[in-house]
Amino acid sequence: MIDFLKEYCKIISYALIGLVFAFASFFLLVNLYHASDVSRVVSVNLDGDSAMQSIKDSLNRIEANLADFDVNRYHGNLTSFQIMTADNKLQNCVAALNNETFQNLLTKNEISIVDVYEFREAYENEVVGKCVIESLSWFTSASEENIEDEYLQANEKILSLYLDSMKTDTSYLKKDLLNNSSYYFNTALATSTVHDKVRDGYYDVLSAYRNVTEVVEELSNWFYEETREAE
Repeated sequence: MIDFLKEYCKIISYALIGLVFAFASFFLLVNLYHASDVSRVVSVNLDGDSAMQSIKDSLNRIEANLADFDVNRYHGNLTSFQIMTADNKLQNCVAALNNETFQNLLTKNEISIVDVYEFREAYENEVVGKCVIESLSWFTSASEENIEDEYLQANEKILSLYLDSMKTDTSYLKKDLLNNSSYYFNTALATSTVHDKVRDGYYDVLSAYRNVTEVVEELSNWFYEETREAE
């Protein structure tokens, strides 16, 4: 009787192991298929993209506005420290917008969900972190910093509202990208959703980039007029 029970238990154990192995193999194949599907790319034409060209043109204009600045020639309302700080903040934004991920993207004609995820991360860490929060926020503190400048004082509140919106422009996208890159049973609808998220996510981040760039350009225009008129 005991021997019979032992043999019966062995049979049950082998059956369970077989079922576990079968399920594991099935989900492994499903995940591998979905992984290969997620890795597919979406073609983009960065050279002919109006949003990308707008960003590049704005960056060129910003750099031109900041070029040849000499604090020794400045005789405006701001102190030397304030105008040098303004220059430094705008230069920091140029560097943040021209981050490595953005530069690498310019060389591509195809993008994947990984590219969009990294692009969004660069926007959050570089553009929002180093430009919006660390640099542009200084321009919203005209009263606190005793900055006697009519333009900055008049636009202090509206600029602050713009910057607050930029901090959360792409926050929703991170969750969506992670959800659509997770492994699950694949369908034609899921495939279409992943590809749509790649293309739409790319343009969402690009739009957020352009919004920040336009604000930086506007401030660089003020900087140019302020420094050139007060020489």
